[in-house]
Amino acid sequence: MENYNYIHEELKGICPFLIKIGRAEVYSVPSSYFDKLSLDIFSRINLNKERAYFSSTAATYSVPENYFDTLSQIILKKVVAEEKKTDEVFEETETIAPLLNTISKNPVYSVPSGFF
Repeated sequence: MENYNYIHEELKGICPFLIKIGRAEVYSVPSSYFDKLSLDIFSRINLNKERAYFSSTAATYSVPENYFDTLSQIILKKVVAEEKKTDEVFEETETIAPLLNTISKNPVYSVPSGFF
């Protein structure tokens, strides 16, 4: 209460017009607003799903033909390409600044086990 009086007196000196407004609840919610809120939200979500399902003629998701047959080969190609990039970077820094390649690549920060 002491803090309120201090603020009230300070505000009176700075802007007396604000003191005349008074303290009132500006926003209010009906007492039963939260009783059925979750049901209303879920019903609207379900309605949107049904509308999207019945109004859409095309499949929402599609996978290229034979995608999973060639997936492992695609992944291996990307891994090999990434290794080549790393080697190129290592060779370039070896010629420019060999000391940089001696720095540890281990993470500097760590989180104690069980922290999360």
